[in-house]
Amino acid sequence: MFEFVEIMPNIYKCTIPSGRVLKYSTNIYLVKEGQAGLLIDTGYASSDIRAAIQHGLQKLDISPDKTRIFVTHGHIDHYGNVDFCSQLGMQLLIQPAEHKQAIMLETMSTKTAVLCGLDAGYYEEHLNRVSKALAGTPVQDQIFKPLDAQIPYQAIEAGETISIGGYNLEVRGYRGHSICQLCLYEPKHKFLFSADQLLVDTVPVIVSDEIDQHLVKSFMNGLDDIENLDCELVLPGHSQALTKAGGEIEYAIALIKADYQRLIDLLRSWISEEAEGCTALDMACRLYKTGPYEYLEPRLEPKVVMLYKVFSVLEYMRDLHILQRNIVDGKAIYTL
Repeated sequence: MFEFVEIMPNIYKCTIPSGRVLKYSTNIYLVKEGQAGLLIDTGYASSDIRAAIQHGLQKLDISPDKTRIFVTHGHIDHYGNVDFCSQLGMQLLIQPAEHKQAIMLETMSTKTAVLCGLDAGYYEEHLNRVSKALAGTPVQDQIFKPLDAQIPYQAIEAGETISIGGYNLEVRGYRGHSICQLCLYEPKHKFLFSADQLLVDTVPVIVSDEIDQHLVKSFMNGLDDIENLDCELVLPGHSQALTKAGGEIEYAIALIKADYQRLIDLLRSWISEEAEGCTALDMACRLYKTGPYEYLEPRLEPKVVMLYKVFSVLEYMRDLHILQRNIVDGKAIYTL
């Protein structure tokens, strides 16, 4: 069974190892004050994780009806067990736009898929295949499932503060990886629950339903914000903790920025070969065949995952005035 381990006074971490669903580990956290608790994210849907959450509450003598669930953003590997936690009596805290994304499931719309270059019928067929793959799987273990819209929640926004366990956690909002991912910063003790804003591995940016969202630009601005924080320790949603003293925070930020720059350089060189321009799908398929990025190894539907990132990066290149875009038959065509 996965266990919650104390990492700081009144703060406990449970790590779900890599290999089960994701290629990197997943972290969820519990902050304790008496019998009250704050559960930061719930992991992807899994009976094992549900058992770990229930065992952790019992072991730490935390009452579920005095516990709040802070969901950092509306992706399944963060809200996957909210239904179970809600049934135990916990109260859900989530940013409203992220709640909307979670109840709709984290998939690009057909409109966005067409902009990327996919045929609408093909994409709908892809969604149907995913839905059929879930058939016969118990709901609690479905990796891809929307958040139950009937679960009551309390809206929370950037700028608010959550006080618990001797800590004053400032809610900070970062656009890019999702609509408005929320992180928790403790200025006195100088640590940050960073969710998916800062990881050792580069985060694939998820596209929204609209074309001009400037998501990678916003994501980069969020990295700059973290870099300027007085922060000694970053507790991410995945992989290892990062320290300032060990240089890991600075390294992770530099690594992400460098990785995006490599992708920008690669896409620019390929687009320069296309006199008539190209779509995000053209570039994603070419990138998939060459496979230069280890973190995009095939898993689930890798071409669709890659398409999310390529489309967002092409839009970022427009923000940088590297590319121009024309809409032809509903598809976004990029040229130098």
